[in-house]
Amino acid sequence: MEGIAAGRVLPGNDPCFLHGKLAPPRLDIKVRCRDPGVASSVADLCQRSLA
Repeated sequence: MEGIAAGRVLPGNDPCFLHGKLAPPRLDIKVRCRDPGVASSVADLCQRSLA
């Protein structure tokens, strides 16, 4: 059970990729993009929305 998503970091055009893998009771999430700050923000948002 896996899911993927892709988007762009605005106002630029850098890609951002999100990969989730469900292995109950865990959900592993990987975020990849050029800007580490953006990756951290996306990971934090995922964590807060799933809590």
